[in-house]
Amino acid sequence: MLTFASGNTLGVPLVDPLLVRGEQRSAESNLWLLPNPKLFGRRPLVVTPNANYSAFEIEEFLDGIGYPEGVYPYRTRIKPLVEEIDTVEPPPVPITCVIGTGVDTAEVLVFENGFGDDRRPDVVYGDGDGTVNLESLLALETLWSNQSVKVIRVSGISHTSVLTDETSIREIVGEISSVNSYALSEK
Repeated sequence: MLTFASGNTLGVPLVDPLLVRGEQRSAESNLWLLPNPKLFGRRPLVVTPNANYSAFEIEEFLDGIGYPEGVYPYRTRIKPLVEEIDTVEPPPVPITCVIGTGVDTAEVLVFENGFGDDRRPDVVYGDGDGTVNLESLLALETLWSNQSVKVIRVSGISHTSVLTDETSIREIVGEISSVNSYALSEK
């Protein structure tokens, strides 16, 4: 939600988030990163003096921040699929997901003076990988509870370094080796 409200530099120093906000809003794929109402419920994710926005009020949030162009694609593409995500059959293969944890990740945005073109929120941080919060990272365990799912948490690893960090790579290679060893032993 931070990306749409005031831009997100993804940790790049000396860049004003407002400079990248327009480009980030134009990438429709960012709409897929908005919170799922089934996971986040009605708890406030954005707080303003006049309204609070939960995952159920994404359309109102997009309109409120001055991005009405995002409402239609969210309503017609993202929302219908998100509403049915728990009816989708998981793949019939074991899933391993390597995630970063222990990195401050935005959880609640507080706009003390409301929305405005140049306003940035106070951010309440929680656990995650710096981009995706822990609740979203672990959602596949809940959504695919009847599926073989293994989540490997790597502490202190960000979203952008999970595929380059030595510890993460060791975990990934270890999982691949384990699967290959098992497959070879079955022959």
